[in-house]
Amino acid sequence: MRLLQTERQELLHQSQRELMGLARGLSVELDNRLLELLKDSRVIASLPEIVSMDPKQQLPLLRQLYVQYYIYGQLAVADMNGQLQVAGKDSPLVSIAHVPSYQRAAQGKQSWVVFPALFNDNLILHVHTPIRNADGVQVGVLGSPVAFPSLASSLESINIGGAAAFVLDETGHVLIHPDGAEAARRLDYTSWINLPSGGLPATFGAAQYAVDGAARVAGYAPVPNFGWTIVVERPESEILASSVSLRNLTALSLIGSVLLSLALAYLLARSLTNPVRKLADAALALGQGAPLPALPNMENQSVEISSLISSFTQMHRAVIDRENSLRQHLSAMEAAIDGMAILQDGNFTYVNQALAQMHGYAAPAKVIGMPWRQLSAPKEAQRITTEILPHVQEQGMWRGEL
Repeated sequence: MRLLQTERQELLHQSQRELMGLARGLSVELDNRLLELLKDSRVIASLPEIVSMDPKQQLPLLRQLYVQYYIYGQLAVADMNGQLQVAGKDSPLVSIAHVPSYQRAAQGKQSWVVFPALFNDNLILHVHTPIRNADGVQVGVLGSPVAFPSLASSLESINIGGAAAFVLDETGHVLIHPDGAEAARRLDYTSWINLPSGGLPATFGAAQYAVDGAARVAGYAPVPNFGWTIVVERPESEILASSVSLRNLTALSLIGSVLLSLALAYLLARSLTNPVRKLADAALALGQGAPLPALPNMENQSVEISSLISSFTQMHRAVIDRENSLRQHLSAMEAAIDGMAILQDGNFTYVNQALAQMHGYAAPAKVIGMPWRQLSAPKEAQRITTEILPHVQEQGMWRGEL
């Protein structure tokens, strides 16, 4: 069982590394795409027809650009009072003075904000850019909002064993998701994803959590210039399915080999049936972790049967030796006078009796699940953070005096 658990953990850790790599690549792609949208808005705001602030000159150009730059939900010009003057897509010319990004753009700085749309409560990305004449005097503001479903299209291509990519805002809520229902749900991920205080974006990392009762494995990365976080998650069941299939295939191959040997033995000589059957029963018992029945005696057997019995005995001994080695390592950790611990995501997942007693706990179970910082003084925690944890990440373990 411990071997299967180790295999399971290794698969999950490998998947976390892969998902984190995907998240980092997507975060750079999304960041560049958003920066390009801001740049395009500045270019449009500088065109002579737009700078003229003459609706007759602006309207034909805005309609043409609206078709060309289809990612924008609208291209419109407002005066310095926030009143829309002209729009590339037909819509009421209302006031946008209440939109925070317009207010900042009216003060001379291009700005964006996640804010409800003008005509419904759907959140969109408002982008507002100052319009300046040849003398550098601001004469208006260009609005170029972006609906989040347009940005979600680039995330739909992530389809690796049920993996899904989505974006969290600076508060940790789902902002962009290829599934419209999930986007509308606005699920809060702050209890699972490491979002530092102060609204800062998450660092690169990985996490395991459950949503609606289904275990998920995820990698995440910050979108540098926007305070958002890209998450790529995958159902744990999909990750482990390959391991289960491989284990079943191995078992079937072993059983098939034994059955083939049995069939050949039956055809060659009925006298070979009994030892081969015993060997098949032993193989099944080994695969299921059950006690092994007695193996056939190698004496008075054919060369082929003796070879099969010898190979099976060696395989059985290797499994027993590996189990004993794992058991000895665990016993050594339990009996050690030094404090020993295993961490995952900053929390204790294993401590020995010595470490528990060092911190005044009668049993290790009282410590399991605690953050390691809870047992450390501030100076000690600083040392662990700056000296010990980097060593653990590089070498896989650390031994020394605290």
